[in-house]
Amino acid sequence: LGLTSGRGVGSVVHVGTRVLRLTHVLGEGGYSFVYLAKDVNTGREYALKKMLCQSSEQLELAKNEIDVMHLFKGHENLLRLIDSDSARKGNEGDRSGSG
Repeated sequence: LGLTSGRGVGSVVHVGTRVLRLTHVLGEGGYSFVYLAKDVNTGREYALKKMLCQSSEQLELAKNEIDVMHLFKGHENLLRLIDSDSARKGNEGDRSGSG
């Protein structure tokens, strides 16, 4: 789950220790996009949810969603949360994050 804004398909983002290239959009909602992302080092593919948080309230909602994903870790009907990170607009490709 990437809590970022800004760049889209073709861009490189850092989530935790992973460096991912966004290859195409899988879906989108009111304030988020889901991308197919490929790890540039291993070639492994991930679904990456990029949430656009334009206020402190939206950021808090995104963090709550991450907390819920942790609560249901291992549930057979949910995708597994691998990592999460946040970045300010314009910074997500310029640094390695910690998640």
